[in-house]
Amino acid sequence: MADPSIIDEVRRRAQAAGLPPGVVEAIVAQESGFNPTTRPIGKDGRPLSSATGLFQMLDSDRKQYGLPANAPISQQIDAGIRKTQDNWNVARGALGRDPTPAELYAVHYQGVGAGPALLRADPNAGFRDTLNAYRAGWGDKVVSANPWLGQINTVGDFLNWSAGKINPKVAQYGGPAPGGPPAAQTAAVPPQAPSQAALAAPGSAPAADPAATALSSLASLQRVFGSLAPQQQPAPAPMQAQRPQIDLQRVAAAIQAAQQPLSNL
Repeated sequence: MADPSIIDEVRRRAQAAGLPPGVVEAIVAQESGFNPTTRPIGKDGRPLSSATGLFQMLDSDRKQYGLPANAPISQQIDAGIRKTQDNWNVARGALGRDPTPAELYAVHYQGVGAGPALLRADPNAGFRDTLNAYRAGWGDKVVSANPWLGQINTVGDFLNWSAGKINPKVAQYGGPAPGGPPAAQTAAVPPQAPSQAALAAPGSAPAADPAATALSSLASLQRVFGSLAPQQQPAPAPMQAQRPQIDLQRVAAAIQAAQQPLSNL
């Protein structure tokens, strides 16, 4: 069983390097099963190549990335991450886009020379012929060292083999969708409320805007209840000044009262 601390360290280093962690973990799982001391051994008990360690780096790789023999786990991860960054950049340069996990693993498996040659080739081109075109006799050498590759006829066959090896492990370790490039890292965008048109059922007219609907309903209510309210009477026209009406009886009584002696008051 893989050591969880090694898996966590690979993930952390991959994230820090800007690589998709699930893809890097998948490569390590495929190459070594997270065993830092593993080597490919033939049936006769002899090493099949100089590959060793977490990323199965060859002698030439260890020399290039300054990785000594029997390097500790931390150094193996550091060198492997740098190698994977280089593989990523080489694959991206060959494709003009970010590589899929299978394309990245193809470069890891075939190297930064032959790997891009395969990525640029017609998928229907012969596998061995494409490698021989990259470097004279290289395809023959690769197949001789890996006899099972003799069963691969075309470049497309090899990429399909690569996908079959790496994609299940990508799914296991939470990498990007195997069929496409890793998702671009972008700033989070606040979610937007769906438009009313987007919420309408297929084939139906878009739903009305809630604000417009409310205003329309209010106008309808005003028309209904306005018809039931008492009709407002027009304001009366300004009244013309009128002469005051004289009550003669009240005047006579007032005069009579004024003429009475004060003692009677």
